[in-house]
Amino acid sequence: MKKNTSIKGEYGIGFEMGGTEIRDLQSLLNSRRMQMAQVSANGFGSVEHKMEQVKTYRGVEFVNDAASCNANSVYAALSNLNKKTVWITSFEQWGEVGAQIADLMQSISKNISYVVFLGNENSPSRSFLEGLGVSSEPASDMESAVRMAFYLAGSNHAVLYCPGVPAAEQSIEERGHAFKSAVAQL
Repeated sequence: MKKNTSIKGEYGIGFEMGGTEIRDLQSLLNSRRMQMAQVSANGFGSVEHKMEQVKTYRGVEFVNDAASCNANSVYAALSNLNKKTVWITSFEQWGEVGAQIADLMQSISKNISYVVFLGNENSPSRSFLEGLGVSSEPASDMESAVRMAFYLAGSNHAVLYCPGVPAAEQSIEERGHAFKSAVAQL
């Protein structure tokens, strides 16, 4: 009989399993992390809008991850960062993520120097990030967000566009092209 747990996602599955199954799950998770590290090391190739290197301008690297649509894709993007980053996002599901994915919180506090919210920033988002020691500001449109992120980033930093929410008003391609266009206007 399946137990109902309050913890969702890959970390909550372990509560529903026995010892051998948990070891198998841990093995699967470790394999997933290794695969992501290999993909990151080899580059994502020519996959448009998925950890796509857009350009480096005045020492700031711009990365387009417009295909990021959920907490797992945010985790994958942030866990593969190797430099301080200004993160442009619309992600606001902190309550769900914060209690479950300690690694994501560690990636945010370790790698993210500033968060620029595309659209409205709610107060739980601001409170969550302040708890991690990360400042944030809202931006009304992509051009403002990219410009703000560029000025907040230092030399040898990155600006990552990783929305972390499903594409609603725009398709993934449209929001990725909007980011690239805003970067080109710098």
